[in-house]
Amino acid sequence: MNNKIIIIGAGASGLFASIILAKKNYDVLVLEKNTKAGRKILASGNGKCNITNQNISTKEFNTSSAKSFLDFSLNNMPYDKIKEIFSNMGLEMILGEGTRMYPMSMQASSVSDILYDTAKNNGVKFIFEEEILDVNYKIITFKLTLVKINI
Repeated sequence: MNNKIIIIGAGASGLFASIILAKKNYDVLVLEKNTKAGRKILASGNGKCNITNQNISTKEFNTSSAKSFLDFSLNNMPYDKIKEIFSNMGLEMILGEGTRMYPMSMQASSVSDILYDTAKNNGVKFIFEEEILDVNYKIITFKLTLVKINI
C-alpha cells in the first residue's frame, strides 16, 4: 500500500484531515499557497472561531443535493466527538450564543495554532507559498470513497 498523501490547502479541513491521516501512519504533506496555515480560521466567528454547534442536524442546511454527504458527516462526527478530539489536542470549548461552541480563549488563533501544532507533532510536513494551478489527471489516478475512519 502506498501510504503517501498530499493535501492541498492548510485550512481547517486540510489540517484536520492531515492529523487524522498522520495518526493512521500515513506520510502526509500539506501544500498551502499562503505563508501560514489556518489563515481563514482567524477570520471565522468574528475572530472567535465558532468550532461547532451543540445541536447540529441536516435541518440547518438548505440543500438537498448534498443530503447523503451531510448525513454521513454528521452521523460520523457528532458534537461530542468533536469536543473530545479538540479536548485531546488541548483545546477546551465553551458555549457561546445559542448553541455555538467557541474555544475557551475566544480567540480563533487558538484553534488555528492547535490544529497546526498537532499536525506538526504528528509528523505532517508543510510547504508554504506554493499554489497548485493544475493537476494532470493523466498522471494521477485516484478514487474518492466515503469511509468511516475511527479516530
